[in-house]
Amino acid sequence: MQLLLLWSICLAVSGIGIMLLGIWMLSLNPSAALPHWVKLLLVVIAALFIVVYGLLLFKLIFVLTEVDNGIMIKEGGIRL
Repeated sequence: MQLLLLWSICLAVSGIGIMLLGIWMLSLNPSAALPHWVKLLLVVIAALFIVVYGLLLFKLIFVLTEVDNGIMIKEGGIRL
């Protein structure tokens, strides 16, 4: 149970880190071939994914810490 919780936290944090790295790389090269509105749209989409991914992470942590293993198996797993 604790290993699953640790694995899910690491996976979510690494996904958020990759998204932030992409935003940082876009800001490093402002003279890229993409138009300004496309870069801005990509940053907004990445920010939305970070928010949604973070909320799913908190919900997963809550489910894994509050629900008994037997109940999770009987209900057929975690439903997000």
